[in-house]
Amino acid sequence: MKRDNADGTDGKRQPLYRQIAEALESRITAGKYPIGSKLPTEHQLVAKHRISRATAIAALDYLEAQGFVYRRPRLGTEVVSRYPIKQQVTEGDVFHDWARMGTEYKLEIVDREIVKIPPQLREGRTQMGGNWLHLIGVRRAGRSEKPICVAEIYVHPDYAGISDDIDRFPPRVFAMIEEKFNLAIRTVQQELRAVIVTPERADLLQISRKSPALEIVRWYCGPNSKPIEVTVDTHPGDIFTYKSEVHRGQFR
Repeated sequence: MKRDNADGTDGKRQPLYRQIAEALESRITAGKYPIGSKLPTEHQLVAKHRISRATAIAALDYLEAQGFVYRRPRLGTEVVSRYPIKQQVTEGDVFHDWARMGTEYKLEIVDREIVKIPPQLREGRTQMGGNWLHLIGVRRAGRSEKPICVAEIYVHPDYAGISDDIDRFPPRVFAMIEEKFNLAIRTVQQELRAVIVTPERADLLQISRKSPALEIVRWYCGPNSKPIEVTVDTHPGDIFTYKSEVHRGQFR
C-alpha cells in the first residue's frame, strides 16, 4: 500500500483511512476477527501499511463510530459486533445510549437458568413460547463496585445454545448470537417504564427494597420479526437521567 499523503488520501477519491477501515471491516464481518478479539494496534497498522499514525487512528475511529469496535486506552481495540450499529441507531437518541452502554459498562453474569419468558414480555407478540435462556447480570461503570443496573437477558430457544459461549464477562450477547448463528438483528423495539424494584433486584443494585426504578425493555428481532433476544435493564431511579435536544425544524 502506498504511503499516504498529508491529507490522508492516496490520490484516489476514497480516503486511505477508509480503505484501511473497510478492509478491517471485511475481516470482521467474515468472522476473521471474531467478537471479543482485538484488532491490530495503531503502531501495527502504521508498520504494516506504511501510513501515518493519524491515518491509523482515523481508520480505527471510523470503525468505532460504525459500532464494530470499542476502543479503550491501553487496552486496545476490541471487536464488539459483526454488523454496524450505526445502521440500527441514530446518534444522540436513546438507542445510541443503549449501544454505548453495551460496550462502556461491563456486564457481569451472576446467574443463568432456563425459563418460560414472563407473560408481560410476550403479551401481544408471536414466537415467544418454549424454554428461553435467562441470564441475570449487573453492569458497572469502570472500576466502580456500585452497579448502575441489573441486566436480564432472555435468549430465544432456537439460540439458547449460546450459553456455552458466554463467560462471566461477555460482550454484547446479541452480537455473539449474530456471529454464532450467522444472522443479523433487523429491528430493536424499546419501552421505558417506571417501576418499584423487586427485592431480588434491589439486593443486586445495593439499594433499598421498594425503591423507584426505571425499567428498559428491548426486543431484538431478526428476519420476519422473529424475536431473537429480549432484555430488561433495571436502573435505580435516582441515577438514571436521559437528556435529548429537539431542533425547531423537527416540530412538524
